[in-house]
Amino acid sequence: VAPVSWLVQRDVNEGRRKVNFSEWGTGRDEEAEELVEVVQEGEMPMKIYLIQHPEARLSEAEQQKLIQTLEALR
Repeated sequence: VAPVSWLVQRDVNEGRRKVNFSEWGTGRDEEAEELVEVVQEGEMPMKIYLIQHPEARLSEAEQQKLIQTLEALR
């Protein structure tokens, strides 16, 4: 069984591969579209993260604001 820190690091590395904000606006609009879908489907924040950090749960208003912001960046 992998230590929790390895699992967290794996998730961070995977997230950085999928979304690189330093490359935002360089023709990678599919990233914003995918992020919108992930937020809309309630996949972020990840449920395993919310177990340790329940305060990270997004309210409906926060979800909508995040979605609007991401859509504006596309």
